[in-house]
Amino acid sequence: MQLLDKFDNLIVYDSTLRDGSHAIRNSLSAEQISGYARIAQGTGVPFVEFGHGLGLGASSLQSGLSRLTDQEIIEAALEGLDNSRLSCFLMPGYATVNKDIKPAMAQGVSNFRIGCHCTEANVALRHIDYMKANGATVFISLTMSHMATKEELLEQGLLVEKAGADALILMDSAGHYIPSRVAETASYLSYSLVIPIGFHAHNNLGMAAANAFASVENGFAIVDGCCCGFGASSGNCQLEVIIPQLEKYGHTTGVALPRLFELADYTREHVLQEIPFSDPLNIVTGLHGISSSFSSHIKRIAGDYDLNAIDLCKELAKHKPIGTQEDLIIESAISLKNSQKVA
Repeated sequence: MQLLDKFDNLIVYDSTLRDGSHAIRNSLSAEQISGYARIAQGTGVPFVEFGHGLGLGASSLQSGLSRLTDQEIIEAALEGLDNSRLSCFLMPGYATVNKDIKPAMAQGVSNFRIGCHCTEANVALRHIDYMKANGATVFISLTMSHMATKEELLEQGLLVEKAGADALILMDSAGHYIPSRVAETASYLSYSLVIPIGFHAHNNLGMAAANAFASVENGFAIVDGCCCGFGASSGNCQLEVIIPQLEKYGHTTGVALPRLFELADYTREHVLQEIPFSDPLNIVTGLHGISSSFSSHIKRIAGDYDLNAIDLCKELAKHKPIGTQEDLIIESAISLKNSQKVA
């Protein structure tokens, strides 16, 4: 429990300007990033995550080009941060040690969150070894975690705990969970793992705050969220909602609420293009367990093929896609178009 021992409170993790990048096509400016960082560092939030929506090394034509390079994003964030620690997200396959991780460390990044599919944490083991050998703090995020049983999640958690990871995060990438399942999973994992665990909630079914609250009530020690719910699809758990809620019911976060509300105002006025909400497509992706980051691609491809986006979503669900399998959307569109022609 080395990481947890450093904190007297719940560990609050702010992923606003990383997950939120999905929602605005990775178009954040250096001024927006440094402005956010300056306010965030006064909230008492210990970890603040910045970067391309898919993390270090992910900017590309296929995954979306970022307005700024990874180095420019880190530089802008470090201009504003003092008390809070800058964290960078990455996914093996996009990010490599020499091209992405070493340069980030050279700039001063000492906390990383590695995302991998919920049953494939083994792909992160070499990254964990390198980061820990170089003094970094390492969180492991199991994406699309609703696709695994609690027993499978425990197996992955034990694997990364043994490898030296400092914390484990379950990502509800599709906004698919409900509080009862979160409570069951949190109780089961908390009993067996030593490292602190967190929950990253999406709001497709309007359950983000309830799910985050249930995770803490049942043993999780990390609260993950975004100001104004800023994130892919219908957004994430709102920090300015979950933090006061937890404080009211006896969970100390160490976050200064006036500064957190100031941060939410800054996000709404200077970062958001629209308030995240659950439109019909986002609800359907949540119900079918499709990654929230797929929504914009589904809408675009449905338009390209003159299809109803919800019909396309239901066709895509038959393939049970995981993160980064956007190519399946086109395959599903072609299949649906052909079936309509036959009909």
